[in-house]
Amino acid sequence: MLKAINFIKCFVIINVLFSLCFLVYGFYSFPDEIYTVSDEKLQMKTIYSLQPSASKHSSDTKSVSKEGKYEMDVKLFNAIPVKKMNMTVGKRKYVVPCGTIFGLRLFTNGVVIVSTGTVETENGSISPAESVGLLPGDAITEINGKQIKTCNELIEIFGTYSGVPFELKYMRNNKVYSCLFSLYYSVNEQKYMAGLWVKDSAAGIGTMTFYDKNTSLFGGLGHGVYDAQSNKILPLYNGDIVNATVNGCYKGKYGQPGELCGVFTSDSCGVININSPTGVYGFLSQCDKNKKEIPVALRDEVKEGQAQIISTVDSGEEKYYTVEIEKVNKSDDQNRNLVLRVTDEELLNKTGGIVQGMSGSPIIQNGMLIGAVTHVFVNDPIHGYGIFAAQMLESAETLIDESFEKAS
Repeated sequence: MLKAINFIKCFVIINVLFSLCFLVYGFYSFPDEIYTVSDEKLQMKTIYSLQPSASKHSSDTKSVSKEGKYEMDVKLFNAIPVKKMNMTVGKRKYVVPCGTIFGLRLFTNGVVIVSTGTVETENGSISPAESVGLLPGDAITEINGKQIKTCNELIEIFGTYSGVPFELKYMRNNKVYSCLFSLYYSVNEQKYMAGLWVKDSAAGIGTMTFYDKNTSLFGGLGHGVYDAQSNKILPLYNGDIVNATVNGCYKGKYGQPGELCGVFTSDSCGVININSPTGVYGFLSQCDKNKKEIPVALRDEVKEGQAQIISTVDSGEEKYYTVEIEKVNKSDDQNRNLVLRVTDEELLNKTGGIVQGMSGSPIIQNGMLIGAVTHVFVNDPIHGYGIFAAQMLESAETLIDESFEKAS
């Protein structure tokens, strides 16, 4: 009898320990948020189940088959609670992957302050900007009630200074501020000066990631266009894209990123409506409706392992090159969701790895668009970062939503 009791005790203890191990494993192995598609069944580990939270949903799993956001319970053996997680259910999206080089021209919303300086006056050095709190990255949008769009307009108004401070409005982090701004007389230059270096536009080349055949919506770069001095994203007033060709490449090497050299054409082939941390987005004037669409991968479908990127790195057309996805980061760290390594010998011989101008190159895995190249490792051009394609598409589709709201 005693042996039977001890056997039962051991059996119970072992089962409790195993259950605790499975509970701990389940808690840390399941993410806090998952993404799935309304017409596809979610695959779960055999001993775990996913059920709608009773407090917010019925127990019928069909209630979470429609698009939307849901709170779910992860349970062990269909009974023991492990953790709660958020589930986003959406439709499978399809786009055309690109990999083509394009030129972009951005015109800022206002005149962006690149840097500030001092003016040598009779009373010593004075910084007009610092005295009223203006910082690099701020965009001057209005002076004395007049909208400012170009550097020339700003210079013209500053040329009328008579000693009365200007009523100046500026944007910082999408918020409007105002101040009274004065120029100071420079004893060196013998004129009134503002102590500001400004810009009203930017240009460069990048790679288009995808477009939608039905709406002509496109996305590219995988990161925003920033001012190099202030490291602030340029506030967009309007912009366009033009066709471009690659006529050379500086190969990347340790400590010195390489760069594609491109030539613009004069004709616009689309407009840029958004310059955001996840990329640039807009609408093409026309697009090839015959190109093949592929599905956009959910974040949870992206895996470590072999993949391909599509890039244009010489005068020819876009080509597929092999890479290895070494790390997948499903957090909200924009532009750095993926760490990839170039393994393609042809690409390594041409560019040395990832170079500037390849930002936006689509990343393909298992027949799906999983992301886009964003940055190169400065000290290791063979490695680079990537962003989830799903995140780019979400940013791009805000344009469709805005168009719908205006039409309504």
